[in-house]
Amino acid sequence: MPTAAPVDKSATPLPAVFAHLIATPTAFGAIDDGSEAVCAVAEGWLPYEVQAGDSLLALALASGSSLIDLREGNCFGPVTGIIVGETIVLPTLLEPPIAPVSPLFPVSDEAYQVVGCESVRAMIFEPPPMTELQGIFAVRGRALIPEGGKYRLSVKPAWSPDYHRFLDVERSVDDDVIGLINTEIFGPGLQRLRLEIVGADDKILEDSSCEIPVVFMAP
Repeated sequence: MPTAAPVDKSATPLPAVFAHLIATPTAFGAIDDGSEAVCAVAEGWLPYEVQAGDSLLALALASGSSLIDLREGNCFGPVTGIIVGETIVLPTLLEPPIAPVSPLFPVSDEAYQVVGCESVRAMIFEPPPMTELQGIFAVRGRALIPEGGKYRLSVKPAWSPDYHRFLDVERSVDDDVIGLINTEIFGPGLQRLRLEIVGADDKILEDSSCEIPVVFMAP
């Protein structure tokens, strides 16, 4: 089983990253050749005007969807965010405002621990644990997948009981960018960032995960 390593919550100052990065061929396949992909928003979904305080994840959960399904239903890319006044579509009708999610910083030590990260298959090199992040940032690490497998990045806000799948990639990456994440998709507060190696049978490989705490800052 993965073991947990404590993180010193009292250490100051926390490293801060305020970066806007572009996708790399390593993480997202070949460089765009200029051809346009055809995408249509989900049929039968209903319009919703984005309100102040909304996040894509909160809207997905409120409408009974998943983050990836809501993203695909709106033809959004992995790091596409939403802005106040924009109209998106949701699978169910929601009357604004949606109850805002307040940033949460649990008092339990467990929320601040590094878990796993002992296997050569799955390691997160950057950002370091407890880094303050804002906007679009790169996750750099190692994800060595078996034949027919993939690696998965998931994020768990402190207010959520669940991890939310963000990205699946069917190629190995060694000491390079394994994904880009937009903090605005999840909202501010403490988050758990998890990398897992998934086998060809779609099951998580034993002792092949790495999980760290990070802090998403409000824009």
